[in-house]
Amino acid sequence: MNQSLTYLLSTGVFVGGLAVVAFFLMRYRDRLQMKFGMQGAVRQIVQIAPQARLALVEIDGMKVLCGLGRDGITALEIVSRTPEQPS
Repeated sequence: MNQSLTYLLSTGVFVGGLAVVAFFLMRYRDRLQMKFGMQGAVRQIVQIAPQARLALVEIDGMKVLCGLGRDGITALEIVSRTPEQPS
């Protein structure tokens, strides 16, 4: 009886700790991305079927067209950065 109580208490503390870490990561996600230099944004998502979508993601000036489906995420097309045109 004492071992099962210890097991349940340990599991509860572990799951609670994971929940707290997840909460803070979600809350401070933008600050962490800026601090570590990850610049990215989802520009547009289009639903093409009941369980399939296309997403246009921009990461550090590169545009990536991704397919989102039941099987996961697939990069369909990667467009490299365009060089600066002189004005």
